[in-house]
Amino acid sequence: MVISTMGDSVAPSLSLLVSNVSTNITFFYTSENKKKSEILQAYCQKRFPETEVDFLEIPSIAMPSKIVKYAKEFMSDKNEKVGVFLTSGAKQTIFPFLINSTTTTTVSLIHSPLRIVVAQYPLPSETVSVELFLQDLLASRGWEISDEDGKTLKRGDLDISGISTIFDKERGLLSFTGESYLLKTGNEDKIHSLSPVEKNKIKDRDQITISNLTLLSEFFGRNGANYVIKGALRSPNRSVLPHFIQHMLNCDACGDLVANEDAMMANGMTRCPKCYDGSHEEPYYKEEE
Repeated sequence: MVISTMGDSVAPSLSLLVSNVSTNITFFYTSENKKKSEILQAYCQKRFPETEVDFLEIPSIAMPSKIVKYAKEFMSDKNEKVGVFLTSGAKQTIFPFLINSTTTTTVSLIHSPLRIVVAQYPLPSETVSVELFLQDLLASRGWEISDEDGKTLKRGDLDISGISTIFDKERGLLSFTGESYLLKTGNEDKIHSLSPVEKNKIKDRDQITISNLTLLSEFFGRNGANYVIKGALRSPNRSVLPHFIQHMLNCDACGDLVANEDAMMANGMTRCPKCYDGSHEEPYYKEEE
């Protein structure tokens, strides 16, 4: 039996399931993750019918003393060996289970590449390779890609377009990326010469992209994925951009993405810090003499 808490990121929970290190897994979730647990439970019933997967609600993370009491009572009547999965959810929710465990078996997820490591002192550690796929990550939170270019996400009757979805298999990192309206239309250089009508239109279009990224964060967690909007944004939208959405610009010299707050300007063009100060091993950009 392996026990785990549910966190924002879906990759750890899914890695544990596909690794087959146990056919009996219990996921603990707090009220904050109740919606995610219901979706994952439905997914497990279809995707892992031969694995016994239970979902139990524990006290809120805001009540640590109650979590400790719950963990002590839960572990007290466990006669079989229980592995504690450490790489999911907040540490203050899983450590009480580890402290009250009668065994020393721990299960961890390590990236680059993704692998599950089972440690049971004094026995040698066991390592199991894990391969996750984008469609499974999305499905475990109730979403799917519904077009060939990968920029339309669907959940039931809800469609979100214009968001690129990428999963880095090495690091186990899920990313959602949208583009600003000025970038989509190739008009970033006109950001300071727009008419009032154009300004309102651009503001509305960019707010849709920001709203879509915010909606996805409700399913995949603010800390469970990367959320990025690329391209020039006008100040009305920059000022209200949620803190978990990264605003990135393309360096006009090397093409690398650079965070808006780190971008430099040279001759009216966007430069990453390395192109701006010439610290690239082979500088992409040099000021004209």
